[in-house]
Amino acid sequence: MRRDHDAPGTHTMVEARFDEHGGLTPLAFHWRGHRMPVAACGRTWVTGEGEARESHYLVMSAGEGVFELVLEHSTLQWRVASQRAAQALT
Repeated sequence: MRRDHDAPGTHTMVEARFDEHGGLTPLAFHWRGHRMPVAACGRTWVTGEGEARESHYLVMSAGEGVFELVLEHSTLQWRVASQRAAQALT
């Protein structure tokens, strides 16, 4: 059974690293009660302006598939916007 905090769109905890140029790389995130290490970070993009500005990151978690992580710039909160299961990728 899926709990509300497991649904895409809800806020989550993300571990990330800033490099010397200010670039951000997600390292791990929490999903369905588990810490999910990021195996690879792919495409990134920014949407919105001002208070509505968000950074999007497509990340792959070993065995779990591809997730879209979104950083809301106005609140500095993260959310999992979508998930594509590993089975759907083959």
